[in-house]
Amino acid sequence: MTAEVFGGIGFLAILGMGISALGKHDRKQKSDAQKERQRLQDLYNQRINTGFDAIREHARTLGLKRWQLISYDDYGTPQYGKWYREIDYFLNTVIWTLPALQGINRQANPQLDENYRKAII
Repeated sequence: MTAEVFGGIGFLAILGMGISALGKHDRKQKSDAQKERQRLQDLYNQRINTGFDAIREHARTLGLKRWQLISYDDYGTPQYGKWYREIDYFLNTVIWTLPALQGINRQANPQLDENYRKAII
């Protein structure tokens, strides 16, 4: 009976080591998957940041355009229509034509467009 008990304990110990090894393998796979997700997120962020870099690059021209295009009516109310059209033009012809942003679905990322607008304004 003692041999059976020790045999059972040995089996449980080996089973525990096997489960532990499986757990380590599973954690490594999860860790690898997390690292890959982070790598893809970093790559996406780098692509998005090229748009902000372009805005900074054109900041002087955009500032001048803003000054030229915002007018005031007879009652002193600012008229932003021409300036907003200029922002749309800039986004369509400069930002969204950048090679790094090709393949990013603009309609699926409306917040991205809004973030670029906020950076310009």
